[in-house]
Amino acid sequence: MTSDRVITLADRRSAKSEAVSGMVSFSNSALRLPFHKVEYAPRWTVTALAEIGEGQRTIEASIVGYALDEETPMGWVDRTEAGLAAEFMVGVEHAEMIQALALSPIPFIIQIEFSADQTGAVRSLKLSVNREQQT
Repeated sequence: MTSDRVITLADRRSAKSEAVSGMVSFSNSALRLPFHKVEYAPRWTVTALAEIGEGQRTIEASIVGYALDEETPMGWVDRTEAGLAAEFMVGVEHAEMIQALALSPIPFIIQIEFSADQTGAVRSLKLSVNREQQT
C-alpha cells in the first residue's frame, strides 16, 4: 500500500529559544540553602528580579561552585511561565566567597551579569560584590 500524502513535523517542533542576557542584583540575606543533597558543592539559591531586554523578570537561580574548563558552559538559563530559572557555576573559589557572604551578618549586594545563547548555556558570567550602603 502506498500513499502520496506528505506528513510534516515542522509545526510540532519546539521553536528555538531566544538568547537571554541580563543582570540580577540581590542582598546576601536573600541567599538560601535548600535541604537537598547535591553531588559536588552547596547550592545556594535566590529568588530575585532580573533586568533583561524586555524589562524585569523574576528569576529563581542557584549558585554552584564547580571546577570549570574552557569548554564547559558557566550554567544555564531557561525561560519559564513565571520568569526565568537559572543555575550559575561560579568556580570553587567564588563559591566559597558566596558561602561566606550568605553566612555574614554584614549586608552586601551581589550582582550577577549573565549572557546565555539560544540553547540556554551561559557563555558569559560576571560576579561582583559590594558592601551595602547604610543610610
